[in-house]
Amino acid sequence: MTKLTQETQAAQAVSLALSQSLDQYKQLGEQTTDELHKLLAQTRATRQHCRFDAASLRILHNARERAAQAVTGGIDHPVSETRNDKR
Repeated sequence: MTKLTQETQAAQAVSLALSQSLDQYKQLGEQTTDELHKLLAQTRATRQHCRFDAASLRILHNARERAAQAVTGGIDHPVSETRNDKR
C-alpha cells in the first residue's frame, strides 16, 4: 500500500468518525430542544402572569429611554426632523 493510499484511508476514517459525531450531536440537540419545548408548554400558565420587581422595571425603563435617545439622537448629533414633522 502506498503512503498516499494510507493517508487517504486515514482521512476517510476521520471523516466518517466526524460525521458520526455530528449526527449524534444533532440528535442530542433535537432531543434537548424537544424537551425544552415540552417544559415551556407545561409552565406556560405560570409565565403568563409573571410579575417583575420594581428594580427590574426600573432597569427596563432606563434601557428603553437610552434606546429611544440613541435612535433619535444619532451617533454624534441629533437626527434632523423629517419634512412631515416641520408642517
